[in-house]
Amino acid sequence: MKSLLIDARYNKPLKINQDTLDEIKKHKRVALYAAVQFIHLLPDIKKQLETVEGVEVVTSKPDRTDANYQILGCDCYWQNYQFADDIDAFVYIGDGFFHPLAMALAQRDTAKYRPVIIYDPKDDKKILIDLERIAPILRRYRSSLMKFKNADIVGVFVTTKPGQQQYKMSLKLKEKFPDKKFYYFAGDNFDYAKTEEFPFCKFWINTACPRIGLDDQVNYKVDTINLMDAFDVDKILSKDCLLTRI
Repeated sequence: MKSLLIDARYNKPLKINQDTLDEIKKHKRVALYAAVQFIHLLPDIKKQLETVEGVEVVTSKPDRTDANYQILGCDCYWQNYQFADDIDAFVYIGDGFFHPLAMALAQRDTAKYRPVIIYDPKDDKKILIDLERIAPILRRYRSSLMKFKNADIVGVFVTTKPGQQQYKMSLKLKEKFPDKKFYYFAGDNFDYAKTEEFPFCKFWINTACPRIGLDDQVNYKVDTINLMDAFDVDKILSKDCLLTRI
């Protein structure tokens, strides 16, 4: 089946309101991003922010994105942002929480938290994602990492989605953890409800979108971690960072 991809750009004038600007003024160096529908407007937004005294505005081209300013939901790792220097806060232009929450969760292995300031142009309002907002997610994920160390039977979900497939890498789990028994399940989507059909798997490793292992699992009783975190579990848990401190 042929597919035609059509841009769905936000086509209204865009200017950050005063409430959001007042929040941004509290920080010296902010990183500016948006979902793909808004990135064509961000050069003008950057000019607006540069008129705010004492505020430096930076951005980058995170991994797997097509342009500067663009953010993907899977950019939930600090190294994805490729910052040359540290920042004090994120500024996100767009509606919804999925994309800006990635910027918050990306900080879990860093020493300090940088608030995510959202300007929603559809409702013309400011929203702030502070550390308290993501604390339950970090606590649950830390717990899952600790439980993985003691799990003896583990289910591994391998997605069939192009661009997310990590089957060959997941096979190395057997070498890394010879004392654990791994069962592999292939499918298009990871459904937490379906894991109940395999009660012998006391723990699950996700090889698809990393957000499945992070914030998705908060709403379920199934303990899950992402594949690459499984390989580095001891290193992650021994690091002094938000994830281990909160």
